[in-house]
Amino acid sequence: MAKEENEADSEEQSLLLMMITDSESQNNEIWYIDSGCSNHMTGHRDWLVNFDAMKKSKVRFVDDRVIQAEGEGNVAVRRLDGRQAMFTYVLYVLGMKSNLISMSQLLENGFSMKMSNGSLEVYDTAKKMIVKALLARIRTFKVNLNTIEPQCLSAVTLSDESWLWHLRLGHLNFKDLSLLR
Repeated sequence: MAKEENEADSEEQSLLLMMITDSESQNNEIWYIDSGCSNHMTGHRDWLVNFDAMKKSKVRFVDDRVIQAEGEGNVAVRRLDGRQAMFTYVLYVLGMKSNLISMSQLLENGFSMKMSNGSLEVYDTAKKMIVKALLARIRTFKVNLNTIEPQCLSAVTLSDESWLWHLRLGHLNFKDLSLLR
């Protein structure tokens, strides 16, 4: 296959954690897997779970600009098999237009990677492939991750013991429950 055909095809193949996208897409869920990036980063505060605003840090760019990371959290994504995967220790950088996945941070957290034939495969700590990205025309590894919006859950404590027994006994009605006393 000619090099030009291979580069054109790389934008159209589906990946494990992404949907098909073209280079003109303005989709905010596009992430770039970056070997020069020290941390995962996003400009989307609403994607971050377990966000800690106290974990501020400085981010230095290649042109020597320094900006403030406003905190750190985790980003949940939906895999093609419907299950959830989590990117941890993602920096929130206000105003950041691109989302970055740090190859070095993945390696530091026990992930492994394999590059061959114009593709990058990322494996989790259980050696299961979680991302396969093809080298795009602009020489980047770009994936479109389906982020999962954080869900707020609440817990309720029961102070009435009759409710506890109601639940323990398979939702026995309260009249019969009172006969057991």
